[in-house]
Amino acid sequence: MENLEKSNVAFIGKLADAKKEWISSSIPPIDHYILKFDQSNLVTLRGRIYEKMKQFQYQQKGAKECVLPDADDVEAEQIAELIPTKPVVGNLYLACITDNLAKIEKLILLEQEEIDEVIRKANERRKSCLC
Repeated sequence: MENLEKSNVAFIGKLADAKKEWISSSIPPIDHYILKFDQSNLVTLRGRIYEKMKQFQYQQKGAKECVLPDADDVEAEQIAELIPTKPVVGNLYLACITDNLAKIEKLILLEQEEIDEVIRKANERRKSCLC
């Protein structure tokens, strides 16, 4: 919910298309994507999604050259958490946008059963800000 509070625009949607555009040559490398969401099922939590907002830029640390800790120092599930997951078409995400309306700053994978809870919390926050 912290990401949601910092966002100017936030929505929940099913990812319809994810194209990896390029990888920046930094350490760690940064993967750059163009994401498109199913417009018919978007749930806007903050701000407003305009009709012209059909695709969004998104970037994340790449896992290809990610330096992982020694396996003796951490558990297997902790290592799995260090490897970023790529955006997957068909999954539901909470997308948070701060300044640039064409760029998603934070993309959070949601399970179907989490959606109602996220919407409820977003509405509670909105009501508490109005009082």
